[in-house]
Amino acid sequence: MNATMRLLVAVAAGLAAGAAVWCAAESTRPRSASNPLARRRSQLATGNALVVAIVAGMVVLLVTRWPVAAAGTIALVVVWPRLFAGKSATVERRRLDGIAKWLEDLRDLQLGSNLDLVEALTESAKRAPTVIETELGRLAGRLGHHMPLRDALVHLADELDHPVSDTAVASMLFAAGHASGSALQDTFAQLAVTARDELTARDRIDRLRANFERSMRRMLAILGGLVGYMIVVASETLEPYRSPVGQLWLLVPLSIWALSLVWLRNLSRYERAGRFVSREALAEARP
Repeated sequence: MNATMRLLVAVAAGLAAGAAVWCAAESTRPRSASNPLARRRSQLATGNALVVAIVAGMVVLLVTRWPVAAAGTIALVVVWPRLFAGKSATVERRRLDGIAKWLEDLRDLQLGSNLDLVEALTESAKRAPTVIETELGRLAGRLGHHMPLRDALVHLADELDHPVSDTAVASMLFAAGHASGSALQDTFAQLAVTARDELTARDRIDRLRANFERSMRRMLAILGGLVGYMIVVASETLEPYRSPVGQLWLLVPLSIWALSLVWLRNLSRYERAGRFVSREALAEARP
């Protein structure tokens, strides 16, 4: 291995190590979600992405002998879940649909009945939508063990981890001490409508976002296909990029592609409203 190749491999190893440190820091950084299960899943996914990224980067380095391309591959694999959020958006829509069905069930339980809020919540947990069945089961268990309704509802809000469920919990906390059965029915009806309106808006946004994500995939496919074609058919054209100076120049087109992807991602970003119900906030508000 000549001196130039050793330099390239050393640079690639340094970039890979830097990416590994960054990914490790990301996996341990506190997330905004308060659901412990969601945090564990996020950390596991980040660890898996790190392994795949390092392997993919090394493969690209062996094929192209381009450390910059290897580093770009590592970065692409790491940010892929955030770059393409179609799967996570589908999960969020299903979860929101489950919350809406739960609120509609609570509304129906209050219709023409004398159930109080605790009884309605316990009954709704028995026929909970599958996507939030675990969370509602825990709520019923806490109420069955005589946990105060206020604390049980705040635990539920933390586990559902959604602004719509926060609105529902806040309304229930108010209604528990101030509303009759008929008023609870109206509250649940309004909450169910709010959840359905949110789901309709998410459907429209996600359809628009899917168009931008398709454009990003086409750009990546074109880039990969172009580089692969040139490596196989016109490798002499790429010879200048094999030098250290050529690697620096390679940063220019790759940066342009990266900025284009970031721009498209920003156009398709969905900013979810922040949560406003938490144990800490209620503890501060407790008289």
